[in-house]
Amino acid sequence: MCRAIASSLSAKVFLLTAALLAVGCLALYVAVALALPGGYRALSAARAEEAAAALAAELSEADAGEAAGIVERFAAENGAAVTLSGEPGTAAAGEGASEGSAYTVSVAVELADGSSELLTITDSSGALGIIGDAFLRLFPPAALLILAFSAVGAWACTRLVARPVVEIADVSERLSRLDMTWSCDERRADEVGVLARSLNAMAARLGRTIGELRGANERLRAEADAARARERERRDFLAAASHELKTPLAAARAQVEGMMLGIGDFADHEAHLPRALAALDRMDALVREMLAAARAESAPAAAPEALDAREVAASAVSASRELAASRGVELALLPGAPCPVVAERAQLERAVSNAVSNAARHALPGTRATVSLGGGHLRVENRCEPLPPEVAARLTEPFFRPDASRSRDGGGSGLGLHLAARALERLGTPLELSCEDGTFVFEADLSGLAAPARTED
Repeated sequence: MCRAIASSLSAKVFLLTAALLAVGCLALYVAVALALPGGYRALSAARAEEAAAALAAELSEADAGEAAGIVERFAAENGAAVTLSGEPGTAAAGEGASEGSAYTVSVAVELADGSSELLTITDSSGALGIIGDAFLRLFPPAALLILAFSAVGAWACTRLVARPVVEIADVSERLSRLDMTWSCDERRADEVGVLARSLNAMAARLGRTIGELRGANERLRAEADAARARERERRDFLAAASHELKTPLAAARAQVEGMMLGIGDFADHEAHLPRALAALDRMDALVREMLAAARAESAPAAAPEALDAREVAASAVSASRELAASRGVELALLPGAPCPVVAERAQLERAVSNAVSNAARHALPGTRATVSLGGGHLRVENRCEPLPPEVAARLTEPFFRPDASRSRDGGGSGLGLHLAARALERLGTPLELSCEDGTFVFEADLSGLAAPARTED
């Protein structure tokens, strides 16, 4: 019990306040019980003397016959013993003497008929013993009233002082656990209210700081995941690159060794040298594209500049038109308005040129491939063999070829769309690839790169 009280501020404040109030009220009760009889004695004496003087004045205007009636009436009205004697006593007029628990006042009176009398008034209505008994008799209910008053006062004091402090202590304990699902009452104007407002402000700042730290941790985690993903992609890229180089390198080596040794048909150098050179050309093109992919990954970001995406698309179409014509594909840039953007030139040119060359290289012969720019969207469209959605989703993977139509001999290293996707990623531009009903669509949203409108002063 004592330990529970010692650990509870409310209990300690309640008990201390109740004890102080009870002691104070009891001390006041005792002081009144001790001081009241003496004060009452003096007051009774003064009143008795005033009554005697008034009665003497009234008797001085009456004769002996009338005086008896006046004395009887006074005694009945005031509950006192009154005597009128013809032999004056030793007491002087206006003096009072106590007799036991009563007050006696004697006054010399001269009646209207000239006779002298001694007026004696004895008042026993304020007996001190009765007053003491009354205080003792009233002590039990007075004590209960004092205890009840002390309990109510202690409860009010506890609610006013201890309860807010206990609530703030609970809030502080929750704050130590970083639990922010609370709010202190700020309506008080005293120091408790100041403390509550300070706790709320501190919690708000701490909540913002924790949110910022969580955001920073999430960004760091995302960056770490992205770094691990890039590392995996780099390893996969190197593995795929080594595999891609191995085949033409082995073919060229076999042809050169066969020609050097003059084995069988390889003795005809004129027939096999062009094949070896073609294999070397494929390796050279593959190495160039691999270097381009590596530079695209590691090159620092250049300063953005104002460009016309339509002009970049026109240059890409012009560069790939010969390749498209060699395959019997018509490559065209659809008419439209200029498309001003602010972007890195190298990244934008790489994305557009690879998307256009991919259409020129893989469009079905005898079909038409188109490039359009409308509403800030780059759209490259060409006819192709139908592709399942899961295959189309992998077209941006390095060295990925969906089928025999995109074999090594058919042209293409499998890096074109990968480079385009990486360039658009560096630009922060969304890319969508789709292949429905034999129509392949490469679409990039360039509206986020739109140059701000110029206003004239």
